[in-house]
Amino acid sequence: MTTALQHHIDADDLPGAIAAATEAVRRGPTDKAARYRLAELFCANGELERADAQLSILLNQAPELQRRISLTRHLIRAEAARQDWYRAGRPPDLLREPSDAIRLHLEAGVKWREGDKAGAASLYAQAETARAPKVGKGFDDFRDLDDATGGLLELLTMDGRYLWVDLAHVAGLDFVPARQLLDLIWREVRLTLDDGTTGTLYMPAIYAAIAPDTPAFRLGRATDWQEQAGLVLGKGQRCFLLGDQAKPVLDLTSLHFTPTGG
Repeated sequence: MTTALQHHIDADDLPGAIAAATEAVRRGPTDKAARYRLAELFCANGELERADAQLSILLNQAPELQRRISLTRHLIRAEAARQDWYRAGRPPDLLREPSDAIRLHLEAGVKWREGDKAGAASLYAQAETARAPKVGKGFDDFRDLDDATGGLLELLTMDGRYLWVDLAHVAGLDFVPARQLLDLIWREVRLTLDDGTTGTLYMPAIYAAIAPDTPAFRLGRATDWQEQAGLVLGKGQRCFLLGDQAKPVLDLTSLHFTPTGG
C-alpha cells in the first residue's frame, strides 16, 4: 500500500483513499494489488456493486487469485443479503430451526419496518427478558450492545449467505487477528456450537440498522448510540457487553462459554 493511500486511510479519508486507489488503477490497469485495494475500499465505503465489478476484472486478469477473489465476492453477496434484511425484510438463513429468540427478532424486524416501533420494542424486550446470561471464564454475560441484535450473532458465510445464530447455542468464538482492510468490516471468526460443530465465518464489524454516514463509522473507528422507541441502537463499530464492560468487536480475541446443559 502506498504511503499516500495509507495516509488517507489513517486520516479516515475514504473518499481521498478511493480517489488515490482509482488513480493507481488508471495508471496501472494490470496492477493486481492496486485493483484489489480499490475493491477493498469500495467494500468499506458500502459500494458493493462497484467492488464486485473490480473483482470481476481482476479475476480475468489474475485467475491464479481465484480463491481469494471468490471469497471476497461471496462476502459481498452475504453482506448484500444482510442489507436486504434491514432495508427490505429478506430474512436471514439459519443453521437450526428458529429458536424463540430468533422468532421474536424476526417478528420485531417486520414490525419495525412497518413503522410499529413500539410493537417492535416490546418484542425485543421479550427476547431480552427470556435470554439466559451467557457466562464464560472471567465474565457473567455476553451480548451485543445493540438491542436489535442482543442475544444473536450476525454472521456471513464463505459461500455467500447471511446467518443468524442464537448465542444460546454458541460454545466458543475464536477471532483471527486483522491483517487487511476488509478485516475491519468483516471479522474472521472460528465458531464452535454447543453440539461440537465448528466452522470459519465472518462477523460484520459495522452495524447496519443505522447506516454509517461518515468514514470513521464505516471503518469501525467510532461507535455512536441512538435511542429509538426505548431501544439502544448502534452506528459504526459493533460492540458487545462482556460482563459489565463494553468491548468493541475488533478488540475481541477468544471467548469460551460455560455449558448451560439446556
